[in-house]
Amino acid sequence: MEGDVLYHHGIKGQKWGIRRFQNKDGSLTAAGRKRRGEGDGDNGTNSSKDETPEETRSRLLKSTDAKEIYENRHLLTTNELNERINRIDTEQRLKSKIADEHAKTGADYLNKKMKGTAETVTNAKNLFKSVDEAYATVAKSAIGKTLAKKLGLEPPKKEFDLDEFWKNRNKKTTQEIVDANRRLTAEESIRQKMAGRDKDKKTGTEKDEKRKS
Repeated sequence: MEGDVLYHHGIKGQKWGIRRFQNKDGSLTAAGRKRRGEGDGDNGTNSSKDETPEETRSRLLKSTDAKEIYENRHLLTTNELNERINRIDTEQRLKSKIADEHAKTGADYLNKKMKGTAETVTNAKNLFKSVDEAYATVAKSAIGKTLAKKLGLEPPKKEFDLDEFWKNRNKKTTQEIVDANRRLTAEESIRQKMAGRDKDKKTGTEKDEKRKS
């Protein structure tokens, strides 16, 4: 035989965990009894050679197979049928509770993770804010300004506009006004010194020209 061939043997419509001939409690289904030759499994009669009607009835009193109980309902009293129905309903509700618990657990886990992520983002934002505030505080201090100047990080100074400053003087602090006054005084002193130097330089030039003439 050339090549590999894969063979699969099964029954059409077969599902995992689902038995055609046996119930969860180990009892045979109608198809199972029919397969074993214990009756046709369709009319609710039981012609089993191995199980008497009393044995079948005793087994049905513990069964939760609604189909089998219905097919053999003639073996049980009304009270016994109601007891089996209540049992089946109770088991179904219990099963649904388990599913709800699993869903609730999954939702709680997801909510917990989302809450943790939100807290992480908030903590990160607070950290960045704290760092930014700390940097701003240091940058405004004398040490921070000196360090920024040495590192070449000093922000460019704005051109001082006296008219604009005087126009907005009501918005300035006392310290800002004092600093501006100092600046103007310093600038005036420098201007006078430069004017005096230019005057001396001009006078010297004139004297030199007179000597030459």
